[in-house]
Amino acid sequence: MADLTPKQQEAAALIASGKTQRQAAEAVGVSPQTLTAWAKKEDFQSHVQALLQPAHEGVQTALQGLHQRAAEVLASLLETAPPATKLQAIRLIFEINKATPPAQDAASSYEEFMKHFGQGLTHASQPKHHH
Repeated sequence: MADLTPKQQEAAALIASGKTQRQAAEAVGVSPQTLTAWAKKEDFQSHVQALLQPAHEGVQTALQGLHQRAAEVLASLLETAPPATKLQAIRLIFEINKATPPAQDAASSYEEFMKHFGQGLTHASQPKHHH
């Protein structure tokens, strides 16, 4: 960054904020060709990346928080939701983990999944279907 002029620093900040090269060039008073030449320089690119780094880290942190929350919601569904919703949650978990559940009926699939996690179901806890 030490080799960048104030105009180059300002242009880099504008680009990092989402402006196009043409918009940044106009804002700092240079031609689009000049800004294109700056953008090809490693110092300029590094400065833009350095300016973007905190935003990237913020996005990563937010995504990690959402991932944790989604896992908590799925865990809650496995404990409290109706069987059909539990099965959907199980399928989603398998899909996320690139695993394929065995081809069985819904009750058997759910029971096998719960056994795998040490929380086997008794048949008494499964819903009764009246025909």
